[in-house]
Amino acid sequence: MKNEKIFEALGDVDASYLEGAENFRRKRKVPVWGKWAIAAACLGLAVFGMSRLGVPAITPTNTPGGTITNPPGETLANTPGEKQGTLVGNIERPYKNVELNGQELAIEWPWEYQTRKEQYVTALLAGQEYGSSGMTLDASSVGESLGTAELTGYDGYADQIHTMAAETFAINGILPGHTVAVLLGDEYVTFKDRSWNMPATLGEVLDEYSLAELLPLSRFVEYEGYAEGGSYSLPDDGGIWAVLATCGDAEFVEDDRFNFESRTSLSFTATSAALGAYKKAFRVTADGYLWTNLLEYQYLFYIGEDAAGQIIAYARKNAAAAEPETYTNRLAGTLTEIGDGYILVDDGVLCEDESAGVIFTVPTEDIRVRRCLEFAGVKEGDIVVVNFSGDIDVASGYRVEGAYSVVKGFLEAGDVSVLE
Repeated sequence: MKNEKIFEALGDVDASYLEGAENFRRKRKVPVWGKWAIAAACLGLAVFGMSRLGVPAITPTNTPGGTITNPPGETLANTPGEKQGTLVGNIERPYKNVELNGQELAIEWPWEYQTRKEQYVTALLAGQEYGSSGMTLDASSVGESLGTAELTGYDGYADQIHTMAAETFAINGILPGHTVAVLLGDEYVTFKDRSWNMPATLGEVLDEYSLAELLPLSRFVEYEGYAEGGSYSLPDDGGIWAVLATCGDAEFVEDDRFNFESRTSLSFTATSAALGAYKKAFRVTADGYLWTNLLEYQYLFYIGEDAAGQIIAYARKNAAAAEPETYTNRLAGTLTEIGDGYILVDDGVLCEDESAGVIFTVPTEDIRVRRCLEFAGVKEGDIVVVNFSGDIDVASGYRVEGAYSVVKGFLEAGDVSVLE
Protein backbone atom coordinates (compact mmCIF):
# COMPACT_ATOMS: atom_id res chain seq x y z
CA MET A 1 0.00 0.00 0.00
CA LYS A 2 1.42 3.38 -0.94
CA ASN A 3 2.24 5.90 1.77
CA GLU A 4 -0.67 8.17 0.90
CA LYS A 5 -3.13 5.28 1.17
CA ILE A 6 -2.56 4.04 4.73
CA PHE A 7 -5.11 6.39 6.28
CA GLU A 8 -7.68 5.18 3.77
CA ALA A 9 -7.43 1.71 5.32
CA LEU A 10 -7.73 3.23 8.76
CA GLY A 11 -10.66 5.53 7.88
CA ASP A 12 -8.67 8.58 8.91
CA VAL A 13 -9.80 12.18 9.10
CA ASP A 14 -7.85 13.25 6.03
CA ALA A 15 -10.51 13.04 3.36
CA SER A 16 -8.06 13.39 0.48
CA TYR A 17 -6.78 9.90 1.16
CA LEU A 18 -10.34 8.65 0.87
CA GLU A 19 -11.61 10.58 -2.09
CA GLY A 20 -8.44 10.01 -4.08
CA ALA A 21 -9.42 6.45 -4.89
CA GLU A 22 -11.68 6.16 -7.93
CA ASN A 23 -13.65 3.22 -6.59
CA PHE A 24 -14.45 5.15 -3.42
CA ARG A 25 -15.79 8.13 -5.33
CA ARG A 26 -17.77 6.09 -7.82
CA LYS A 27 -19.30 3.52 -5.45
CA ARG A 28 -20.94 5.91 -3.05
CA LYS A 29 -23.60 3.48 -1.90
CA VAL A 30 -21.21 0.84 -0.57
CA PRO A 31 -20.60 1.67 3.12
CA VAL A 32 -17.37 0.94 4.96
CA TRP A 33 -18.81 -1.98 6.94
CA GLY A 34 -20.07 -3.59 3.74
CA LYS A 35 -16.66 -3.58 2.09
CA TRP A 36 -14.99 -5.23 5.08
CA ALA A 37 -17.76 -7.82 5.45
CA ILE A 38 -17.36 -8.80 1.80
CA ALA A 39 -13.56 -8.94 2.13
CA ALA A 40 -13.72 -11.12 5.23
CA ALA A 41 -16.16 -13.50 3.60
CA CYS A 42 -14.02 -13.88 0.49
CA LEU A 43 -10.65 -14.28 2.19
CA GLY A 44 -11.70 -16.41 5.11
CA LEU A 45 -8.94 -16.01 7.65
CA ALA A 46 -6.91 -12.95 6.76
CA VAL A 47 -6.67 -9.80 4.68
CA PHE A 48 -3.22 -8.55 3.66
CA GLY A 49 -1.92 -5.11 2.69
CA MET A 50 1.24 -3.05 2.87
CA SER A 51 1.73 -0.13 5.26
CA ARG A 52 4.43 2.22 6.46
CA LEU A 53 4.53 4.06 9.75
CA GLY A 54 6.95 6.97 10.09
CA VAL A 55 8.81 7.68 13.34
CA PRO A 56 9.05 11.47 13.15
CA ALA A 57 11.67 13.68 14.70
CA ILE A 58 10.42 16.62 16.75
CA THR A 59 12.11 19.88 17.60
CA PRO A 60 12.03 21.98 20.78
CA THR A 61 9.03 23.91 19.39
CA ASN A 62 6.86 20.81 19.94
CA THR A 63 5.30 20.51 23.37
CA PRO A 64 5.98 17.24 25.25
CA GLY A 65 2.68 15.67 26.15
CA GLY A 66 1.09 16.64 22.85
CA THR A 67 0.64 14.41 19.86
CA ILE A 68 2.52 14.54 16.58
CA THR A 69 2.47 12.29 13.58
CA ASN A 70 3.29 12.35 9.89
CA PRO A 71 1.59 10.49 7.08
CA PRO A 72 3.04 6.96 7.40
CA GLY A 73 6.31 6.55 5.58
CA GLU A 74 7.31 10.21 5.95
CA THR A 75 9.59 11.80 8.53
CA LEU A 76 10.29 15.35 9.56
CA ALA A 77 13.57 16.76 8.37
CA ASN A 78 16.22 17.07 11.06
CA THR A 79 17.82 20.49 11.51
CA PRO A 80 21.52 20.37 12.46
CA GLY A 81 22.08 21.35 16.06
CA GLU A 82 18.46 20.84 17.11
CA LYS A 83 17.39 18.26 19.64
CA GLN A 84 15.78 15.15 18.20
CA GLY A 85 13.01 13.15 19.74
CA THR A 86 9.81 11.28 19.05
CA LEU A 87 6.51 11.57 20.84
CA VAL A 88 5.18 8.17 21.89
CA GLY A 89 1.72 8.81 23.23
CA ASN A 90 2.31 11.58 25.75
CA ILE A 91 6.08 11.21 26.30
CA GLU A 92 9.16 12.12 24.27
CA ARG A 93 11.77 9.49 23.39
CA PRO A 94 15.32 9.90 21.92
CA TYR A 95 14.82 7.77 18.82
CA LYS A 96 17.06 7.72 15.79
CA ASN A 97 15.45 8.81 12.55
CA VAL A 98 14.05 5.50 11.31
CA GLU A 99 10.88 4.27 9.70
CA LEU A 100 8.61 1.39 10.55
CA ASN A 101 7.84 -0.40 7.30
CA GLY A 102 5.65 -3.42 7.13
CA GLN A 103 2.65 -5.45 6.21
CA GLU A 104 -0.88 -5.26 7.56
CA LEU A 105 -2.56 -8.48 8.56
CA ALA A 106 -6.25 -8.25 9.46
CA ILE A 107 -6.96 -11.57 11.14
CA GLU A 108 -10.41 -13.07 11.50
CA TRP A 109 -10.08 -14.10 15.12
CA PRO A 110 -11.65 -17.28 16.48
CA TRP A 111 -14.96 -16.64 18.21
CA GLU A 112 -13.54 -17.11 21.70
CA TYR A 113 -10.87 -14.49 21.04
CA GLN A 114 -13.34 -11.78 20.01
CA THR A 115 -14.88 -9.14 22.22
CA ARG A 116 -18.66 -9.08 22.48
CA LYS A 117 -18.67 -5.98 20.25
CA GLU A 118 -16.69 -7.86 17.60
CA GLN A 119 -18.84 -10.97 17.81
CA TYR A 120 -22.26 -9.39 17.34
CA VAL A 121 -22.28 -6.88 14.51
CA THR A 122 -25.89 -6.95 13.27
CA ALA A 123 -29.05 -6.02 15.15
CA LEU A 124 -32.63 -6.58 13.97
CA LEU A 125 -35.22 -4.38 15.68
CA ALA A 126 -38.84 -4.11 14.55
CA GLY A 127 -37.90 -5.42 11.12
CA GLN A 128 -35.09 -2.91 10.62
CA GLU A 129 -31.44 -3.95 10.39
CA TYR A 130 -28.65 -2.03 12.08
CA GLY A 131 -24.88 -2.52 11.88
CA SER A 132 -22.47 -2.07 14.78
CA SER A 133 -20.15 0.92 14.75
CA GLY A 134 -17.98 -0.71 17.42
CA MET A 135 -18.10 2.52 19.45
CA THR A 136 -19.26 2.61 23.07
CA LEU A 137 -21.63 5.27 24.28
CA ASP A 138 -21.87 6.97 27.68
CA ALA A 139 -25.04 6.12 29.60
CA SER A 140 -25.93 9.82 29.78
CA SER A 141 -26.56 9.78 26.01
CA VAL A 142 -28.99 6.86 26.19
CA GLY A 143 -32.73 7.51 26.03
CA GLU A 144 -35.85 5.39 26.33
CA SER A 145 -35.99 1.64 25.74
CA LEU A 146 -37.03 0.59 22.25
CA GLY A 147 -37.42 -3.08 23.08
CA THR A 148 -35.34 -6.17 22.47
CA ALA A 149 -33.26 -6.59 19.35
CA GLU A 150 -31.97 -9.86 17.91
CA LEU A 151 -28.20 -9.70 17.48
CA THR A 152 -26.36 -11.87 14.98
CA GLY A 153 -22.72 -12.83 14.70
CA TYR A 154 -20.81 -15.25 12.50
CA ASP A 155 -18.06 -17.64 13.60
CA GLY A 156 -16.01 -18.21 10.47
CA TYR A 157 -13.95 -21.01 11.98
CA ALA A 158 -16.96 -23.11 12.97
CA ASP A 159 -19.14 -21.81 10.10
CA GLN A 160 -21.78 -21.06 12.71
CA ILE A 161 -24.22 -18.20 13.20
CA HIS A 162 -24.72 -17.01 16.76
CA THR A 163 -27.72 -15.03 17.97
CA MET A 164 -28.62 -13.33 21.21
CA ALA A 165 -31.24 -10.91 22.49
CA ALA A 166 -30.23 -7.48 23.76
CA GLU A 167 -32.13 -4.50 25.07
CA THR A 168 -32.03 -1.55 22.70
CA PHE A 169 -32.42 2.14 23.43
CA ALA A 170 -32.89 5.42 21.64
CA ILE A 171 -29.94 7.81 21.57
CA ASN A 172 -30.78 11.28 22.80
CA GLY A 173 -31.20 13.69 19.91
CA ILE A 174 -31.26 11.06 17.12
CA LEU A 175 -34.31 9.50 15.49
CA PRO A 176 -34.35 5.80 16.48
CA GLY A 177 -34.65 4.74 12.85
CA HIS A 178 -31.15 6.12 12.19
CA THR A 179 -29.00 5.09 15.15
CA VAL A 180 -29.67 3.12 18.35
CA ALA A 181 -27.78 2.03 21.47
CA VAL A 182 -27.55 -1.72 22.15
CA LEU A 183 -26.67 -2.92 25.64
CA LEU A 184 -23.88 -5.51 25.33
CA GLY A 185 -22.85 -6.66 28.79
CA ASP A 186 -22.22 -3.43 30.66
CA GLU A 187 -21.56 -1.31 27.57
CA TYR A 188 -23.87 0.65 25.29
CA VAL A 189 -22.75 0.19 21.68
CA THR A 190 -23.87 2.43 18.82
CA PHE A 191 -25.59 0.59 15.96
CA LYS A 192 -26.41 2.38 12.70
CA ASP A 193 -29.12 1.94 10.09
CA ARG A 194 -27.68 -0.01 7.17
CA SER A 195 -30.09 1.16 4.50
CA TRP A 196 -29.47 4.00 2.07
CA ASN A 197 -31.93 6.84 2.61
CA MET A 198 -31.20 9.90 0.53
CA PRO A 199 -32.11 13.09 2.41
CA ALA A 200 -33.82 15.84 0.45
CA THR A 201 -32.09 18.70 2.25
CA LEU A 202 -29.29 19.43 4.69
CA GLY A 203 -31.92 20.49 7.21
CA GLU A 204 -33.17 16.90 7.46
CA VAL A 205 -29.72 15.69 8.46
CA LEU A 206 -29.08 18.56 10.87
CA ASP A 207 -32.40 17.99 12.63
CA GLU A 208 -32.73 14.22 12.60
CA TYR A 209 -29.17 13.68 13.88
CA SER A 210 -28.89 16.82 16.05
CA LEU A 211 -25.50 17.48 14.50
CA ALA A 212 -24.95 20.84 16.18
CA GLU A 213 -25.22 19.16 19.60
CA LEU A 214 -23.62 15.79 18.87
CA LEU A 215 -20.80 16.60 16.45
CA PRO A 216 -17.96 18.80 17.76
CA LEU A 217 -15.93 20.44 15.00
CA SER A 218 -12.81 21.20 17.01
CA ARG A 219 -10.06 20.15 14.56
CA PHE A 220 -9.54 20.82 10.86
CA VAL A 221 -6.97 20.69 8.07
CA GLU A 222 -6.68 23.15 5.17
CA TYR A 223 -6.47 21.78 1.62
CA GLU A 224 -5.69 23.14 -1.82
CA GLY A 225 -7.01 20.37 -4.00
CA TYR A 226 -5.53 17.25 -2.43
CA ALA A 227 -2.47 19.05 -1.08
CA GLU A 228 -2.64 19.24 2.68
CA GLY A 229 -1.91 22.55 4.39
CA GLY A 230 -1.87 23.37 8.08
CA SER A 231 -3.63 21.61 10.95
CA TYR A 232 -5.66 23.68 13.41
CA SER A 233 -7.70 23.45 16.60
CA LEU A 234 -10.96 25.37 16.99
CA PRO A 235 -12.05 26.10 20.58
CA ASP A 236 -15.61 27.12 19.65
CA ASP A 237 -17.53 25.76 16.67
CA GLY A 238 -20.68 27.78 17.40
CA GLY A 239 -20.13 30.11 14.45
CA ILE A 240 -20.02 27.18 12.04
CA TRP A 241 -23.31 25.72 13.24
CA ALA A 242 -24.91 29.18 13.22
CA VAL A 243 -24.14 29.46 9.50
CA LEU A 244 -25.26 25.91 8.73
CA ALA A 245 -28.55 26.56 10.55
CA THR A 246 -29.36 29.03 7.77
CA CYS A 247 -28.65 26.39 5.10
CA GLY A 248 -31.46 23.99 5.95
CA ASP A 249 -32.89 24.24 2.43
CA ALA A 250 -29.59 23.24 0.81
CA GLU A 251 -30.43 20.37 -1.50
CA PHE A 252 -28.74 17.00 -1.60
CA VAL A 253 -26.47 16.70 -4.62
CA GLU A 254 -26.21 13.37 -6.44
CA ASP A 255 -22.78 13.44 -8.02
CA ASP A 256 -20.76 10.24 -7.87
CA ARG A 257 -17.85 11.97 -9.58
CA PHE A 258 -17.53 14.82 -7.10
CA ASN A 259 -13.92 15.37 -6.01
CA PHE A 260 -11.71 18.00 -4.41
CA GLU A 261 -9.29 18.56 -7.26
CA SER A 262 -8.72 22.30 -7.79
CA ARG A 263 -10.92 23.11 -4.79
CA THR A 264 -9.94 25.02 -1.65
CA SER A 265 -11.46 23.38 1.41
CA LEU A 266 -11.37 22.83 5.16
CA SER A 267 -11.72 19.24 6.36
CA PHE A 268 -13.04 18.97 9.91
CA THR A 269 -12.52 15.84 11.98
CA ALA A 270 -15.90 14.19 12.57
CA THR A 271 -15.92 12.01 15.68
CA SER A 272 -19.06 11.26 17.70
CA ALA A 273 -19.89 8.14 19.72
CA ALA A 274 -23.60 8.96 19.48
CA LEU A 275 -23.35 9.00 15.68
CA GLY A 276 -21.05 5.97 15.61
CA ALA A 277 -18.36 7.91 13.75
CA TYR A 278 -14.62 7.93 14.46
CA LYS A 279 -12.43 10.44 12.64
CA LYS A 280 -14.58 10.76 9.57
CA ALA A 281 -14.54 13.94 7.47
CA PHE A 282 -16.86 16.97 7.41
CA ARG A 283 -15.54 19.10 4.58
CA VAL A 284 -16.50 22.57 3.35
CA THR A 285 -15.27 23.86 -0.02
CA ALA A 286 -14.78 27.50 -0.97
CA ASP A 287 -17.04 27.03 -4.01
CA GLY A 288 -20.02 26.20 -1.82
CA TYR A 289 -20.17 22.47 -1.11
CA LEU A 290 -20.48 20.51 2.13
CA TRP A 291 -19.24 16.91 1.84
CA THR A 292 -19.18 14.27 4.57
CA ASN A 293 -18.80 10.52 5.07
CA LEU A 294 -19.99 10.90 8.66
CA LEU A 295 -22.96 8.61 8.07
CA GLU A 296 -20.95 5.98 6.13
CA TYR A 297 -22.23 6.97 2.69
CA GLN A 298 -21.20 10.09 0.78
CA TYR A 299 -23.47 13.03 1.61
CA LEU A 300 -23.04 16.13 -0.55
CA PHE A 301 -24.96 19.42 -0.29
CA TYR A 302 -24.65 22.73 -2.04
CA ILE A 303 -24.77 25.42 0.65
CA GLY A 304 -23.58 28.27 -1.58
CA GLU A 305 -20.34 30.19 -1.79
CA ASP A 306 -21.46 32.85 0.68
CA ALA A 307 -22.25 30.36 3.48
CA ALA A 308 -19.12 28.33 2.76
CA GLY A 309 -17.04 31.50 2.78
CA GLN A 310 -18.46 32.52 6.16
CA ILE A 311 -17.60 29.10 7.63
CA ILE A 312 -14.07 29.14 6.26
CA ALA A 313 -13.48 32.73 7.43
CA TYR A 314 -14.81 31.97 10.93
CA ALA A 315 -12.65 28.87 11.28
CA ARG A 316 -9.50 30.62 10.09
CA LYS A 317 -10.10 33.63 12.36
CA ASN A 318 -10.77 31.64 15.53
CA ALA A 319 -8.45 28.64 15.12
CA ALA A 320 -4.95 28.07 16.44
CA ALA A 321 -2.19 26.12 14.70
CA ALA A 322 -1.93 22.56 16.00
CA GLU A 323 0.08 19.42 15.38
CA PRO A 324 -1.50 16.91 12.95
CA GLU A 325 -3.78 14.38 14.60
CA THR A 326 -2.84 10.76 15.06
CA TYR A 327 -5.31 8.00 14.37
CA THR A 328 -3.95 5.98 17.27
CA ASN A 329 -0.83 5.84 19.48
CA ARG A 330 1.95 3.38 18.71
CA LEU A 331 4.97 2.07 20.59
CA ALA A 332 7.70 -0.13 19.08
CA GLY A 333 10.42 -2.21 20.72
CA THR A 334 11.59 -5.65 21.74
CA LEU A 335 9.21 -7.85 23.71
CA THR A 336 11.46 -8.91 26.61
CA GLU A 337 9.02 -10.65 28.93
CA ILE A 338 5.54 -12.18 28.90
CA GLY A 339 4.31 -12.19 32.49
CA ASP A 340 1.08 -12.85 34.34
CA GLY A 341 -1.21 -10.10 33.10
CA TYR A 342 1.48 -8.01 31.40
CA ILE A 343 4.26 -7.88 28.83
CA LEU A 344 7.44 -5.80 28.87
CA VAL A 345 8.61 -3.93 25.75
CA ASP A 346 12.09 -2.35 25.57
CA ASP A 347 12.38 0.44 22.97
CA GLY A 348 16.22 0.48 23.02
CA VAL A 349 16.31 -0.89 19.47
CA LEU A 350 14.98 2.48 18.24
CA CYS A 351 17.47 4.60 20.20
CA GLU A 352 20.83 5.87 18.98
CA ASP A 353 22.19 4.48 22.25
CA GLU A 354 20.38 1.24 23.02
CA SER A 355 21.17 1.65 26.72
CA ALA A 356 18.82 4.65 26.68
CA GLY A 357 15.91 2.30 26.08
CA VAL A 358 12.91 2.35 28.39
CA ILE A 359 11.04 -0.77 29.43
CA PHE A 360 7.29 -0.28 29.04
CA THR A 361 4.70 -2.34 30.87
CA VAL A 362 1.73 -3.32 28.70
CA PRO A 363 -1.26 -4.91 30.51
CA THR A 364 -2.70 -7.99 28.80
CA GLU A 365 -6.10 -8.24 30.51
CA ASP A 366 -7.73 -7.00 27.30
CA ILE A 367 -8.52 -10.02 25.13
CA ARG A 368 -7.45 -8.05 22.04
CA VAL A 369 -3.91 -7.97 23.42
CA ARG A 370 -3.97 -11.49 24.85
CA ARG A 371 -5.03 -13.04 21.56
CA CYS A 372 -1.97 -11.58 19.84
CA LEU A 373 0.18 -13.62 22.20
CA GLU A 374 -1.90 -16.79 22.43
CA PHE A 375 -3.18 -17.05 18.86
CA ALA A 376 -1.10 -14.83 16.57
CA GLY A 377 2.19 -16.19 17.92
CA VAL A 378 3.84 -13.02 19.21
CA LYS A 379 6.59 -14.19 21.57
CA GLU A 380 9.51 -13.02 23.70
CA GLY A 381 12.39 -11.65 21.62
CA ASP A 382 10.14 -10.36 18.84
CA ILE A 383 10.23 -6.77 17.64
CA VAL A 384 6.66 -5.60 18.20
CA VAL A 385 4.40 -2.60 17.72
CA VAL A 386 1.85 -1.89 20.44
CA ASN A 387 -1.25 0.08 19.46
CA PHE A 388 -2.85 1.96 22.33
CA SER A 389 -5.48 4.65 22.86
CA GLY A 390 -4.51 6.11 26.25
CA ASP A 391 -1.42 7.64 27.83
CA ILE A 392 1.81 6.26 29.25
CA ASP A 393 1.87 6.46 33.05
CA VAL A 394 5.52 7.20 33.80
CA ALA A 395 5.01 7.22 37.58
CA SER A 396 3.70 3.65 37.43
CA GLY A 397 6.75 2.36 35.58
CA TYR A 398 5.92 3.43 32.04
CA ARG A 399 2.61 1.63 32.09
CA VAL A 400 0.81 1.79 28.73
CA GLU A 401 -2.89 2.57 29.12
CA GLY A 402 -5.49 1.43 26.63
CA ALA A 403 -3.39 -1.11 24.70
CA TYR A 404 -5.52 -3.03 22.21
CA SER A 405 -3.10 -4.92 19.95
CA VAL A 406 0.48 -6.16 19.74
CA VAL A 407 1.84 -6.99 16.29
CA LYS A 408 5.08 -8.62 15.22
CA GLY A 409 7.92 -6.87 13.41
CA PHE A 410 11.54 -7.33 12.37
CA LEU A 411 14.69 -5.33 11.58
CA GLU A 412 15.67 -4.82 7.96
CA ALA A 413 18.34 -2.63 6.33
CA GLY A 414 18.54 -0.20 9.21
CA ASP A 415 14.78 0.29 9.46
CA VAL A 416 12.23 -1.38 11.67
CA SER A 417 9.68 -3.35 9.65
CA VAL A 418 6.43 -4.43 11.17
CA LEU A 419 4.17 -7.33 10.36
CA GLU A 420 0.72 -6.33 11.54
